[in-house]
Amino acid sequence: MSSTREVLTEKKEMNPARHNSQREIAAFLQAISTYPEHFQENPLLSFQQHMVQIADENHPLPSHASSR
Repeated sequence: MSSTREVLTEKKEMNPARHNSQREIAAFLQAISTYPEHFQENPLLSFQQHMVQIADENHPLPSHASSR
């Protein structure tokens, strides 16, 4: 039975769409928890702007893309 679990686990790890979704959810939850503090410092900051900042911090561009 453990071999079945290993195969299922490998399939989950290999699915890039699932991995991307999990990263997006984690970034969203982080943005929700940190937005009030950032809004207090900058009331003009929209949640969308904050979310983009969080996403950019968590997923920086590859070094070749940032040199453009």
